Amino acid sequence: MISPEPPAEVRSVVDYNLLVTCIIMVEGHRWKDRGGALGWQPAAWKEDARGLPFSEAQNPVSARLVAIRRLERMAGELAKRGKKPTVQNLAQVWRSGLTGVVSGRPREPDYGQRVANLYFAAGTR
Repeated sequence: MISPEPPAEVRSVVDYNLLVTCIIMVEGHRWKDRGGALGWQPAAWKEDARGLPFSEAQNPVSARLVAIRRLERMAGELAKRGKKPTVQNLAQVWRSGLTGVVSGRPREPDYGQRVANLYFAAGTR
């Protein structure tokens, strides 16, 4: 089943490339680490990597493209479940998964806010 596209207002508002950069900053991993700088988990990678091997999570170009694909898909999933696909919610989904955000009980609840703070600080420059 193909997940819905993110709503048009989100696609035109969220800068996914900047969001991925902010997630990398908060994650604190290195590209050579297992899962790369984005801290990919094998199951999450498999969902959106379209057959790319998990080792590609250490490749900045591949990992960024797969991350953007995942965040766009998650924006659609959030909207479908009645949650706004905000920068903070998208970052929180990255860290806690969709269920944690939709249920209102995300793991590390301040993670999304930390990413959003960086995102909006970068946008004001």
